[in-house]
Parts: sequence; C-alpha cells; structure tokens
Amino acid sequence: MSDREGGEKSGNVADSGLTLPAPVDGEAALIVALKWLREPLWPKGHGSAALRVLGTPDATDNLVTRMRAAGLKDWSESIQASMCGVAEPLGANRSVQWLFAQTALELAQTADHPQLFELTGDLQSLSEDTAVALADALCVRLGAPSDDHPLPQTLEARMQSVYSSHFYDRLRQYAEKKPEEPLNTRDLWPGRAEWPMREHWIYRVIGTLWPVRYLQVLAGYPAPFQHAAANILAPLEIRVVVALIAASPPVFSEEGAPFGPTVIFGILEEFEEELIRKAVANAEAPKPDLDNVLDVLFARAEGAWIARAWLQQTIWRGARRRAGRSNIEMDAWGALSDALLYELSRRTFPRGVNLWDWVQAEEALWQVDRVLAEVSVVHAHGDPQGAAEILASAVAKGLVSATGRADGLVTSTTEAKIVGRVLAEIPDPAAWFEELWRATYEAREHLSFQVHRNLDNPACPALAWGLHGLNVSVGGGSDAVKFWRRLADALFETQLTDPNADLPNGAIPSICRVAIQLGAALTEGRVLGIADIGNFLANQLEPDIEHAVLWRIVRSAASDATAIEVGRFVGAPEVRQALQAALADDATRKWNTVFDQDGRADLLDFAARL
Repeated sequence: MSDREGGEKSGNVADSGLTLPAPVDGEAALIVALKWLREPLWPKGHGSAALRVLGTPDATDNLVTRMRAAGLKDWSESIQASMCGVAEPLGANRSVQWLFAQTALELAQTADHPQLFELTGDLQSLSEDTAVALADALCVRLGAPSDDHPLPQTLEARMQSVYSSHFYDRLRQYAEKKPEEPLNTRDLWPGRAEWPMREHWIYRVIGTLWPVRYLQVLAGYPAPFQHAAANILAPLEIRVVVALIAASPPVFSEEGAPFGPTVIFGILEEFEEELIRKAVANAEAPKPDLDNVLDVLFARAEGAWIARAWLQQTIWRGARRRAGRSNIEMDAWGALSDALLYELSRRTFPRGVNLWDWVQAEEALWQVDRVLAEVSVVHAHGDPQGAAEILASAVAKGLVSATGRADGLVTSTTEAKIVGRVLAEIPDPAAWFEELWRATYEAREHLSFQVHRNLDNPACPALAWGLHGLNVSVGGGSDAVKFWRRLADALFETQLTDPNADLPNGAIPSICRVAIQLGAALTEGRVLGIADIGNFLANQLEPDIEHAVLWRIVRSAASDATAIEVGRFVGAPEVRQALQAALADDATRKWNTVFDQDGRADLLDFAARL
C-alpha cells in the first residue's frame, strides 16, 4: 500500500496502535525497542516488515532476547508468540501493536535514524496506523516547534534525494525540458501525470507546522513535483489551507505573469476535494469554509490574479466527471462549481481595456475560458449587456474556437450557465445574435472555399451561444419564433458553406440536434408552426443515421401526434425511405451502432404510421 493510499485507509480507528492505551511496562518496552532499532545494522532481519523490525526468530540477538535481558518477560513472550504464530497474529496483539505505533512516533519526532523512512514505513504497516494518523499525532506532540528542529531539514534532504533519483530520470527530464519557457495555464494546475510521492507523514507535518519553509523549499522544484507535494498533504484541514495560502511565495507578477511557485494551485484543488468530502458526509454547505479561504486569498497582493486563474480553471473543468462518482458527489461538485463561479466573479474586478491582451496571451484552445471568466465577472458586477458584448466581440475576433462548443450545449455545463444567464438578462437576444452573425460574415464566407477549410468557423460559437439565448427565452411567443427561424436559417447556411459541417465529431451536428430539440418543444407548445420545423427537417433529409437521430429527438421532445404531423409535412414516403435505409445500415454495424433494438423498432413503427 502506498503512503497516499495509507493516508486514506478506511477502517475502525480504534484498531490503530496510536489510539491504544499504554500496556503494563509499556514505557520500559519502548526504551528497549528504540535502543534496539537505533543500533546498527538495520534491517534486523530479511523478508517481512516484522522480521526487518524484530529480527530473525531463531537469532541469538533479536528484540525477544533484548526484552528478556531487560527483565520484561511478558513482553518477550508476547513478541515471541506473535512472531512464531503461536498465539495471535502479530497485528492482532494489541500490546505489540501499541509498541510499534509509539516507536514510529518517537523515531519520527527525533528524525535521527539513518533509515528513518523505511523503518517508519514498516512500523506503520505493523501498527496499522495510517500516515495521516502518524502525522497528526506528531503535530500534537510537537506543538509549536522551533525553526531549528531537524524534521524540516530531513524533508529537504529527502525531497532532493527523491528528485535526483534514477527512478525519476525521465519525469525529471520532462519537467526540465524547456525551463526558459513561461508557465501556461495548464502548468499551474495538477495534471494526470504527477510525481509519485511517498513518506506522506513528514510532508503533512512540515506543511502543517512549518508552512512558510515548506512552500519556499518547494518553489525551487518543477510544477509537477510541487503539485505532488500538495496532493500528498490531503486530507487538508481548513486552517492548514488558510495558513498555506497565506504563506505561499508570490505566484504572479503585477501584470499577471506566473512565477515558479505553483503548489498553491494544488492546495486549492485539494481544498475543493475536502469541501466535497464534507458535503457528502455531513451535508454541510461549503460557503463558510470557502469564504475563509477566499478572504485570505484576496488579502494577498496578487490575490486577484490567483482568483482569475481559479475561475478560469473552474470553467475549463466544468462539472467533474469521474468514473465511480455517486450522484450525491456529482451534485456536490455542481453546487461547489456554482459557488466558486459566483464568489470568484463577484470578488474579482473586470479587466476593462486590457481584456483582449489577457485573453490572447492564453493558448488558442483555452482562450474561450478566459472570455467566459471575464463575462462571468462583468455579469456579477451588474452589467449583462456589457457581458453580452464581450461574448460577441470574442467570437468576431476569432478567440472562440469551434472545439468544445458541442459539449457546452449541455445546459448543466459551466459554459451554458454563464452564457444563458447573460443572454437571459439582455433585452433582445435575437438582435444580439443578428449583429454577431453580420460581424462574422467575412470569416464565414472564406470557409466556402476549400483552401480555407482549416480555418475555425465563428458560426459554431455564434450558433451554440444563440441557441442558449433561445433556450432561456423559449416562452417568448412571437419573439421566440423569429429567433428560432433566424437560427435555423443561419444553421442551414453554415451546413451549405462550411466544408467541415458534416464531420460527425464536429460542432455542427450537435448544434443541429439542439436546434431540432428546441424547435420540437416550441412546436409541441404551439409556439412554432408545423411548417417551420418541417421545412428545416426537409433540408436535413438524408438516408443516414444522423437524420434518424434527428427524428428520435423530435419524438422525444414532442408528442407522437405532433411528430406524425411533422413527418407527413416533410413527406411520408421520403421520411419512411430515409429512416428504413439508415436503420438498416445501423443494424448491420458490429460495434458502433447508434440505436438499440428497441430504438430501431420504435422509429420503424413511426415511419410505418406516417
């Protein structure tokens, strides 16, 4: 079991050695054990952790004989019986378990053993104490230690040894590949491939009791190493988070350029995880803890820049999607994401005239996250019209790529929430879209030529965000009708002019599906006429699986009677023929089928009844 796993080990806390009461003659046995383990050579035996700590059972000198020589007959017999399996298993003997735990604690406190980490690791496994339990017990024992305590220096030496070891050569070379290049946004935050770390307990102790020194030492290492040193501190108490944020060396310059220290971002990510754990376990609201952390964050000179980076990360990450997360965890992540979005936005001031320089300093794929961050800030400061103008300007300037806009169409995403809130509060979302569509005319016309097919089409973000505007004004009567018609015309125009429009993994197919979904809902509500959605579907008529998907959406968003009426308007023979051909092709696929058997049967029945 790794130290990280050991830090999160589940089980009955009462079974750990540190929580057991001292047995008879426990202090005397502890003195013998410490003397035994401090004498060379260690390990005392070879094989299991017990043999390395206690020595070989049949040796003339082992911990059993030392206990007997000290007059501790009961301890000698207890250890002997456990080693030989005569009585209880070694870990089940509570007296021996207590001895292992206290020995580990004493050795960790003095930090004077040449094989400190290997030995404490063995003792932890035998006492069944987690690294977190050992660290927390050591913090209590040390209280307010002096700066000349040997533990911080021990960790510094250990960090350097780990970083310089042959095992990490490739990771170290990767981290130091281009040290002259400035850090980008993704460098600031922990990624998937971070530095494997052990010795959880000492990192936790130094980070808790000597936060300034801990962070100063880490600042000299590459970002992945710093992130790992933040990750290994978990689970973090809020008071420790506050202390570490306050103690961090400067993270950004006055102009917002990142320096070397990035551990604070790993701490913020672990803080989020702690809030989720508390919310799931106790149904606690995250706001009081979040307020405490934000207060100390904004008290820093560059706190606004850190907050902007956190806001951008919250938008980029969106709702946490991870295999194995329960619904209650996903709900907690959604609530935390909303809270971060609101609190960070309202506490941060708009960039103003320097906005576009800041956006364009980001890598192209992630510029949209900075745009949305600024939009959220401006909206939080009571200016939805100004926020809508930023959205439109960013698209017109080519700062919002088509990549990711399909995912952003899901109404639960952070992007959808930001854009929807803004467009819901402006007087005329349809006019906003019309002006944006005109502003992107030249770029869209370029795309009608094959030579420009690699250009990013501004129609994709314009249409995606326009659909968000329609969605938040769906009950708007004639205005909604005009808006949907304009979006449908713009979408069909894009399908005709963009040579990449029919790419199955592109943004346009997803945008078309959402347009059909909203159109079918408006038609079912008798806001939109049968001819409106019927004409649009007629323009999409093809004997392929994507067209079958559009009809499935119609049947989902509208009643059976309405769907039948729309199908007959498009043309019963044509729709029937297209659906039958598409579904027959889908049925012959071996692994990438779109419809299951029931789904195909439902659409075939629908086609037969047209």
